[in-house]
Amino acid sequence: MTMIKKWLLGVLIVTPCFALAGSAELAELADIDVRQEQLNLKKDWARYRLEKKQHECYDKFFTSFCLDHARLDYRAEIKAIREQEIPMHDRQRLLKSKMKMIKSGLPKEKVLKKQLNEKKT
Repeated sequence: MTMIKKWLLGVLIVTPCFALAGSAELAELADIDVRQEQLNLKKDWARYRLEKKQHECYDKFFTSFCLDHARLDYRAEIKAIREQEIPMHDRQRLLKSKMKMIKSGLPKEKVLKKQLNEKKT
């Protein structure tokens, strides 16, 4: 199946779900997707820098010491990225559950009450 057919099939399946959700939720989910792509790019570059440093370390006398520092630098970069991802993923899960509840036909009062209960926990 060509990529275009797969894409069209995906659009046809997902579109009815989004029609029931509010435009604010959809806009926020789209924004989250864009930010996730940017964070994925940052992770890819961090991985590239790690691999480059590791390659350079094998030319040095204290190879293990150099590799340890390269890994520490990588972990620091990834930690900063993950700190941005965690709240973003929490919000994404909340929005998707809200859309799912709206799609299932629950009254808005119950949806709001459930969201308040989830925020408290």
